[in-house]
Amino acid sequence: MSPTTRRRTAAETLEELDRFQQAHGRLPKSNATDPAEKYLANFLFTTLRQKERRGTLKPELRERAAGIPGALKLDTHPDQDALLDELRDFIQVNGYAPRHSRKGVPAREVQLRAWVSNNLYLDPARKSPRLRARHEAISALLATAPSYAEKDLDDRIALAEEFVRENGYRPSSRAMSWLKDYVHGTYHLDGPFGTGSRLNDIRAARIKAILAYPSIVEYSWNRNFDQLKDYASRHDGALPGNWSHPLFSWLTVQRRQYRRGRLSPERVSTLRTLPGVLPEVQSLEQAA
Repeated sequence: MSPTTRRRTAAETLEELDRFQQAHGRLPKSNATDPAEKYLANFLFTTLRQKERRGTLKPELRERAAGIPGALKLDTHPDQDALLDELRDFIQVNGYAPRHSRKGVPAREVQLRAWVSNNLYLDPARKSPRLRARHEAISALLATAPSYAEKDLDDRIALAEEFVRENGYRPSSRAMSWLKDYVHGTYHLDGPFGTGSRLNDIRAARIKAILAYPSIVEYSWNRNFDQLKDYASRHDGALPGNWSHPLFSWLTVQRRQYRRGRLSPERVSTLRTLPGVLPEVQSLEQAA
């Protein structure tokens, strides 16, 4: 039975790595055929640099490794500064942070998101000053950019706001179907909203303002009634009396719906403010 081989410590392996670099003028390669060189390469890439990248390398080992040329050189590929600039450009051009992998998302966007996630791994307080600075720079960029879902919601709200400003009524139910999740679904327009919720107080207030506008049916009814009032004021209280006037058709429909009990109390009260619109009601009141 062979004697048990003592496992080398990280400090001892660093000494071997230093001797290898001095003897060969380079660092060990992971595809080497020599088992000793392959062992050192595995230590270099999977232990030493990985701990340095995560900020968990002990200070004494980092100080010793810093004396070995290239041992802690992490940023040769890819260029971290270039990726940080790419992230900044992406946010400026698209207006949102890179998305995770999903159908239809460009591969480069997914790669950029993966780079972001890798750099935000672990608590920044546990990282080296260089990695902590990069962590903070990425976090600062992400703080200025909404997620794709947030930007999509903001764009939809902005389109709806533009629509109501131009038309005076809110879009149709089909056009506003995206709102049902926020009105009747998971999100509700009455807070409080968590910090991770897409429907924050500002967005909820904007949606409430949109929903405060009348529907196209309500808007059309109010517009027709206003036109009827204007007609009556210009004709000494007279109302359209034949089919040649477009308002006569609308007035006939309102009277028919009233006789059948299909007019809401609010609309009945509104129509009663204009004499002669509901003559049967006037007759009953006069008889009483």
